[in-house]
Amino acid sequence: MANHTVKRWANTMRPEPDVVPVHEEAEQALIGAVLARNEHFDRVNNVVTEDHFHDPVLALVWKWITAMMRRNIPATVNNLAPNMRALAKLAPDHPEYLPEDKANEYLENLTSARNVITLPSVVDGSATMVRDYACRRAMIEVCERGLVEARSATADKDPADMVRALMELLGRIEATGATTQDKTLAQAVAEALAVVREAQAGEVGIPTGILSLDRKIGGLRKRALYILAGRPAMGKSIIGFQILRNAAHQCFKEGKGVALGISYEMGADQLAQRYLADLANMTIDRQMERLNETADARRMGDLEDAAEQLAVLPMILNDDPPTGIAALTSYVKRVHREHIGGIRVLVVDYLQLMGGAGKGDREEFREQIVAEISRGLKAIARDLNIPVVALAQLNRSVEKREDKRPKLSDLRESGSIEQDADCVMFCYREAYYLEQNEPQDGSEYTAWLARLEEVKNKAEIIVAKLRQGKTGTVSLEFDGAHFVFNEPKVY
Repeated sequence: MANHTVKRWANTMRPEPDVVPVHEEAEQALIGAVLARNEHFDRVNNVVTEDHFHDPVLALVWKWITAMMRRNIPATVNNLAPNMRALAKLAPDHPEYLPEDKANEYLENLTSARNVITLPSVVDGSATMVRDYACRRAMIEVCERGLVEARSATADKDPADMVRALMELLGRIEATGATTQDKTLAQAVAEALAVVREAQAGEVGIPTGILSLDRKIGGLRKRALYILAGRPAMGKSIIGFQILRNAAHQCFKEGKGVALGISYEMGADQLAQRYLADLANMTIDRQMERLNETADARRMGDLEDAAEQLAVLPMILNDDPPTGIAALTSYVKRVHREHIGGIRVLVVDYLQLMGGAGKGDREEFREQIVAEISRGLKAIARDLNIPVVALAQLNRSVEKREDKRPKLSDLRESGSIEQDADCVMFCYREAYYLEQNEPQDGSEYTAWLARLEEVKNKAEIIVAKLRQGKTGTVSLEFDGAHFVFNEPKVY
């Protein structure tokens, strides 16, 4: 019975199959207004393109107008007339065909007084409608494609892959609807002064939870992209999700907002177990020991107390995120809309896994994908007015040097990451490399052991780029057993 009800409801929601959303009046009004007053072109050039027009002839006219304006040629009926007359040479069944005697009449009709209203608000509204109707048509096309693929898919076709592909396409549609907002110098200066006053009052951006790092970089600033990079086992995932947990604490205290963590590498349960290790002061090995009569009776109690502390934090961990920057952008924006206060901090682990490029892909292709992703993450930060922390993995060239501390040049091989980032930080632990190269000689071993003892729990966060501040190094204590970075102990 329920199935029939759902089917009947679905049928009532289905629109007429031949109905295509088109606003011909808006398309004509927009072109007419720009032809009447060319200065309107600059108002709407970043809102619509030729692809947004449904009428193929109007799409061509907009293409010609765009070319003329970029060459500082007035877009007028007379200047466009030769192009219009050329349409008569096309085959009569061509979608852009227009009889020669209709060409001038077509343009004059667009610019006639009864059809043109050049008020800026009307021009802006027409441009928005042209773009929005184009987005609706694109949505229909994508959804129809999804229906065809769903109905014709073979048994070996993974539905999850099909959904991700559709999300990627829908994300691109959403991106076409983006618009820009101008700011006067007065507005920009007022915002800059507000940031300065906060800093002078000791207020930083969203705290990382590591005081010495906050002092160095000023906390996590809105609209900024932070890159946290390093070789494997340096602790970049640990510090990235430590920052995420602290952001969730801030959201909890303020009663609004959510911290979003995207993990392409580890499962949410693994991340949660790391949090438990820190809060309950209990290593994962100890957590997993079998309970018996001689076990510490408080062990599960400590874990449950830690779990309760974590459970109240407004944090989302997605360990099966969409692949590709367009699909991820669409997902992140949806989460941002669904929560009061929106996303406060976004952490992505890690950047190179987002594009799905395999080891067999050519180097230049992988760099192109990474460049697209870094630009997309920067766009998320700016569009949502939030800090984005993206983890990145450095290649093996670091380990061929005597001094294995990472440098900005190690990141330049990864597309435009350095260029897009407002802040680049590297995680470095000397002890890791010492442990990999234990000498056999007695005298060398003694010196090696002394150095290992000196640095075994030490870590460095190297701030190699800071757009609004000085670079430098932050020294920290690394507690690998409990997956946390701490301030250095003072003896």
